[in-house]
Amino acid sequence: VRASVLRVVNNFMHIALPYVPLVIPEERVCYDYNGSFGEVAYGGNGEEAVVDYRSNFTLSFPMPCLARQLRSLREILFTDTKLSYFSGVLDATTTSTMLPEDEYEDPREIKAIKINRVKSTIDHLAMVPNMSQRLKLSVFGQLHKVCGGWPNSSFRRSFLMKGHGGQRRAFKVVFQGEGVNDYGGPYRELLEQIVDELQYDQVDASANAQMQRSREVNTSQKCLFPIFLPCPNRVAGVGYNQDKFIPGVASSPLTQDMMNFFGKLVGMAVRHQLTLGLNLGGTFWRPLVRLPIGIVDVESIDLLTVNNLKSLESVAIASEKVHPDDNEYIPPEWNDLNFTGHRADGSQVSFCNGDTRTSKGENTPITLGNWREYKRYVERLRLRESSIMTKAIRDGLGCVLPLELFSLFSENEMEKMVTGTAKVDITKLRETAEYEDIDASSPVVSYLWEVLEEMDDEDRTLFLRFVCARSRMPAANGASSQPVVLKLQGAHHDQPDSYLPHAQTCFFSLTLPKYSSKDILREKLQYAIRNSPNMDADVRLHNAEGW
Repeated sequence: VRASVLRVVNNFMHIALPYVPLVIPEERVCYDYNGSFGEVAYGGNGEEAVVDYRSNFTLSFPMPCLARQLRSLREILFTDTKLSYFSGVLDATTTSTMLPEDEYEDPREIKAIKINRVKSTIDHLAMVPNMSQRLKLSVFGQLHKVCGGWPNSSFRRSFLMKGHGGQRRAFKVVFQGEGVNDYGGPYRELLEQIVDELQYDQVDASANAQMQRSREVNTSQKCLFPIFLPCPNRVAGVGYNQDKFIPGVASSPLTQDMMNFFGKLVGMAVRHQLTLGLNLGGTFWRPLVRLPIGIVDVESIDLLTVNNLKSLESVAIASEKVHPDDNEYIPPEWNDLNFTGHRADGSQVSFCNGDTRTSKGENTPITLGNWREYKRYVERLRLRESSIMTKAIRDGLGCVLPLELFSLFSENEMEKMVTGTAKVDITKLRETAEYEDIDASSPVVSYLWEVLEEMDDEDRTLFLRFVCARSRMPAANGASSQPVVLKLQGAHHDQPDSYLPHAQTCFFSLTLPKYSSKDILREKLQYAIRNSPNMDADVRLHNAEGW
């Protein structure tokens, strides 16, 4: 009976969604006042409030409206129902592209962008001390320089060229010094390398004289660019989600512009049915879909801070029983504590009457009379520390995607739409694989599937990146209509054990020599997937552009 009711509700909503407003009145007031949607306030017993930081007022009165009721039903709406409506809106808002006279020619609106990856490897960028110079050399910076001034409509372009393996695009990519034509693979690889750059956190600050002169060393200095930071659990090596990142906590006009531009790229990737290897925590995804976050969400990325707050509360409650009327009493466990806290990047903040810009908090001890206030300050700091950068990326997304529709989805649905599935399903790849000039039952094909099954998740991701320039598979219930089908082709060599496998990322194709054993195939395949930073680098000229 329940299943039947759900089907009826979803059939009705499939028809009704285009006619239902999805913006609540509080957000609309902020929008009318400032031209941008207000921010969802975090915490507050889980109640949703909208804050307009520029005018310093809060709209917390829950005005009754249909949009609020619809948001409360997001969990019972089928993902397919939401995605069907979302995809329809994407199609309706796609920027049109004038077809060329010759169907194999590039349209005038599809510009070719030159990118130099040879001089922008991760290792090379990590050795550049100045962030401005690092940005200039990076793939992200090169693309930002060319496309940063483009109108938003250019990122909503989704043109499908003939013979490009079903890959939609807004522009073409020319990798300088690499012998490859962009039929889809370079376009995907460009976005993947940008994600790699923004989520790299292994810069050696001790080798950087400029960083050593800084008074305050924090985790942002270990990143190539401070727009994303490793979450505290990753830095400390404790708790869950040690692979996650969070939006940066220290913002400037440059970093906000970078984050806004990255939001446009993410929105463009969603339109082009590309899933990106973004590892972001729930404190990013929940505000994105207009869900409040609380201390439980902070615990998922910063276990130590939450444990410290729990310890503080435990000591306070026990001490209040012994000293019920002494508000000035300082428990021995708090002798080294004062009204200061730390952001996720490790930088220190002083609290004084809610003002985090003064240094008076360093001289204010924590007592039985003010520990609750201190706890609220720390929670508020950690819940809102990334709000500016989160707003920057959301505004970028809103230039390309229908931002109002995000509130239909849960945080998990939104994450899967953007990032796909991290685990590479070898069984699914095998079921859909196609074979050309090679027998599906031949020994070398059996060797391949056995080796892939034995690989760990990291090597499987490298394999996927090697054969199709993707790091993630589309989610099972995603809106992608682009097939992900591995094409295996045979290669004929007199001495096959001397050759490496060859991939065509544009067409998800892998050419396999007829290896004599499983061990040789494993050795050759692992070497290929771990040592292929360039595309078709074996045919480049030494004097080619970019070298």
